[in-house]
Amino acid sequence: MAENFSVEAGSRPTPSNLPEDFDVSQREDVAKLRKHAVGLGGVLFLTVTGAAPISAMLFNTPIVVGMARVRARQARSCSPPSS
Repeated sequence: MAENFSVEAGSRPTPSNLPEDFDVSQREDVAKLRKHAVGLGGVLFLTVTGAAPISAMLFNTPIVVGMARVRARQARSCSPPSS
């Protein structure tokens, strides 16, 4: 069973004074998700839509860096020599 935990008024919680986890399964004052409220389709949708931006950055970054190097090389070859 989880212990009751509270942070004193005016103090900020820090990693040293926080418990490792919170068990709210038996508390009535905490809003909880109903059983079977989210199905497999919802979980998969959230997973895929959350992973899409990460995947885009992962696969686009090497291309953008490569294009930047090509542009920089072109800019150096076109610039007049400094004297």
